[in-house]
Amino acid sequence: MMQISLTVIFLVIICFVISEMNKRIVNNKYQHTLKVNALLIEITKEINEFENIEDLYQMLLESTIKLVKGAEWGSILIYNHEKNYMDFKALKGYNMDLLKDVHIMKEELFLYKINKLEKPAIIIDPMKHNRAVLNEVDLDKLNKADGLICKSCISSPLYVDGEFLGCINVDSIKSYDAFSNKDIEIIEFIVTHLEIAIKNSMLVREMKQLLITDSLTGLYNRRYYSNYSCSKYENSVPEGTIFIMIDMDKFKLINDTYGHIIGDEVLIYFSEVMKSKFRETDLKIRISGDEFLIVLFECSEKEALDMVKNMENELFNNSYKGINIKFSYGIGILKEGMSAEDVKNIADKNMYSQKASKKG
Repeated sequence: MMQISLTVIFLVIICFVISEMNKRIVNNKYQHTLKVNALLIEITKEINEFENIEDLYQMLLESTIKLVKGAEWGSILIYNHEKNYMDFKALKGYNMDLLKDVHIMKEELFLYKINKLEKPAIIIDPMKHNRAVLNEVDLDKLNKADGLICKSCISSPLYVDGEFLGCINVDSIKSYDAFSNKDIEIIEFIVTHLEIAIKNSMLVREMKQLLITDSLTGLYNRRYYSNYSCSKYENSVPEGTIFIMIDMDKFKLINDTYGHIIGDEVLIYFSEVMKSKFRETDLKIRISGDEFLIVLFECSEKEALDMVKNMENELFNNSYKGINIKFSYGIGILKEGMSAEDVKNIADKNMYSQKASKKG
């Protein structure tokens, strides 16, 4: 009887211990889930504050590293569909200056070798794989950026609307066994929310872009200048910034003669020539019908005039469907004490003076 009682007591103790352990496991999992959810809610709140998508990627990476025990460093690579390779867009621990020009083919990713980028996986000594597939130049850059000291990582694909976007990697530089299958579950949960956050950010950016883009020409529109650029210029545009106002000559006659469909085509052609003759960093804005504004930063007046002349020559030598396109322009240069609107008005006045001289 005593032996039976001891056995029962022992079993009760075992059951109690198991119960307490399970409670602790459940509680720890619950607390971790709360922590994950709290951080994801914070990400959602901050998502609209990121004008630059790469800043968003950096925040998402750092947040993920905080949530995965054993992770110290990490990276996000985004797939360039046009060039068919991956670029580093966010890093923690590694040197971005050394890795920004490293391009990795999608097929070179170890995760691609493991499961064709279908799901997350733990990778032990990932740099052993990199040494085998990367060229010497990229491998040297990776080495200089401390990219070869990673001992283990969890790599997960990122998809938006079923389309491959890239990969997020959380790395351990201390241990080859830093991660477990439980960490895979955590990553899967986090990545699901990251994909939603990235998609929402892209949608917001697309909406914002539509609001400031001229639907016909693809240039910035007047809203961009009025609601964004003007206020920005007031505070940060340096002296010497050049404003060029452009107005097409006799555009109304083109519309009246050839119709509005051809008139729209002429505007599109005119805008494409403008894009090709000015720098990518120059702001090109369609103010209204056939009136445009170009803002040039860190540019001399001579360089600006050379670009205008190149545009004139291109249009002179290449008519559109037999239609000769000419324009008038005026230049304004921002000086101390002047607002953006002051400079625009000077450029506008000079442009109309040139247009009037052509009529005279």
